[in-house]
Amino acid sequence: MKYLHKVLAVFFLLLAATGCAPFLNDSTIYKNGVAAVPRAPNVDGYLSFRFMERWRITYNWIGGPVEARGCSFFLNPFKMAGAGGDLMLEKNSPLLEWHGSIIWPNYDPKKKEIFIYLNNTLGGMTDRFALGTYNGSGFKRYTPFCEEAFTTSYNGFGAYIVKPDPDKGTDAWIEGSEPVTINGLHWLYKKYPMVERGGEMENGVASTMERWVLPIPDTSYWLAFEFNANFKYSIHQQPERHKVMFDLFQKIIQSVKLEPVSPIIRPEDFISIEKCPQMKPNKILRCTIDPAMFAVRALPEVK
Repeated sequence: MKYLHKVLAVFFLLLAATGCAPFLNDSTIYKNGVAAVPRAPNVDGYLSFRFMERWRITYNWIGGPVEARGCSFFLNPFKMAGAGGDLMLEKNSPLLEWHGSIIWPNYDPKKKEIFIYLNNTLGGMTDRFALGTYNGSGFKRYTPFCEEAFTTSYNGFGAYIVKPDPDKGTDAWIEGSEPVTINGLHWLYKKYPMVERGGEMENGVASTMERWVLPIPDTSYWLAFEFNANFKYSIHQQPERHKVMFDLFQKIIQSVKLEPVSPIIRPEDFISIEKCPQMKPNKILRCTIDPAMFAVRALPEVK
């Protein structure tokens, strides 16, 4: 979970160098330390996508122009290809499981191809979210697929879909948590002590204050959200802005929906393991899929 903390640290260090961090506006997106896109800090945006052809996951998120949104989602490649049956009705690309990897279909308008990326023996590129990223020494971190950093209050949000693994530290996410039911969803909620942590202010680091974990039924994955803050700056020097960000985060948690869907396709039916072989470490393979394969292929509706 250190990835979002590092994102916040980069923001804060850039802004501290200008000496103007306390005067920045939460409604502005900063790119490389330069004000770029105005955006109101509210949760009028939303994200909805199919997951593993079992569930639709929906929740509110920070709104604003597309280029300013903090979620890493492709538009629906099946809609752009004009193939895939009812999948064409979706706005966003579905997340599918294929041979133990979460894959994320994309579309190449020039080649008119649907494709996925596979990255070494760990599976698809989207597994940097579900399985985490690795380096030469092994597991490095999980990456949020939605993230926001607020420069005026040293707060941040993160949304994750992960496959929990004790060896990667996920037991600590729920250790000491308490069960909370919201809108019929059974969460594991963990609140972290609001105390100063070493090096926070000096290094521009925000620490986790809250983590909400939702085990996704009938899968081996978790949907998780975290709220980050800097003890000295967020809570003591910017308490009003901190409260605004905290309240926004609570609205996101309250908005989460998990709804069952009838499966339309099976990835193993249209992506051949022989055509998309496992690659050597540090190699990336682009696996293309003929959209015509989806023209008549559909599963019977689940009763």
